[in-house]
Amino acid sequence: MVFFPNDKTSRSHAMEERAAIIVTSAKSSAKAKDDVSAFLIDGPGEYELAGFIIYAIPIASLGKFSAAVKVFAENMRLLWLPTLPSKVFSEKEIDQLGEIDILLLPLNQEKGEKYPPAPAEEAVKLMNEIEPRITIPFAREEKTVKSFLDEAGVKNVQPLEKFSVKQKDLPEETQIVQLKV
Repeated sequence: MVFFPNDKTSRSHAMEERAAIIVTSAKSSAKAKDDVSAFLIDGPGEYELAGFIIYAIPIASLGKFSAAVKVFAENMRLLWLPTLPSKVFSEKEIDQLGEIDILLLPLNQEKGEKYPPAPAEEAVKLMNEIEPRITIPFAREEKTVKSFLDEAGVKNVQPLEKFSVKQKDLPEETQIVQLKV
């Protein structure tokens, strides 16, 4: 599964060619449908594919894609957001998301066609509202991730090349995992 693959010069292209499922915006899905044989998720809905149960939950404050993607796999619940929301999630939206084991947390916000870094305190607040067991922040720039880690009070994190976890090994308290960019 690949979320929002970038352009064809990025390393995401290699992953995209092997992916069974690609989550992309409606804007880019027409081109993507011509380029790959994977199943495309380009908006809200419910899907069961390749051993995954996937809910693309409509949330208006998430920009063009406007859906949070919740994936059930290996008895774990993963949540991916396409961009940091432009406003705080409502109680109803938090309820729709349900329990989350792993949060893929974007540290950029959609502003027209650009994705500038979001204030770190907004990202930390969202993480605390969702209460995942593991948070994996991602951003276009390393300094944005560092700002988030500082705001979250996390010190001396060693970025990992890759990360895997089994349901039985999930921590009780929220843990932040940084991946190498």
